[in-house]
Amino acid sequence: LRGPLVMTSYEGTASGWTEEGLFPTRDLGALDNDGFLWLRGRNKEMINRGGETMIPQEIEDIAEGHGSVQKAAAYSVPHALL
Repeated sequence: LRGPLVMTSYEGTASGWTEEGLFPTRDLGALDNDGFLWLRGRNKEMINRGGETMIPQEIEDIAEGHGSVQKAAAYSVPHALL
């Protein structure tokens, strides 16, 4: 993230910014064909199961695409083997 309304450093340090001067928000998003940015979630919301990373919103979208599912919620729970 970079722009005229984004701070350029914390007081006394530039820690947290990339070498290119970008502030990493850890938001997950994608640009569509028209150039609009669609936010899909936060990096910290990602689920890691057995080395496979999943974004809860993507799982929910797939489940809600099924005719029998009205609303879905995906979240991580501890597993003894994974």
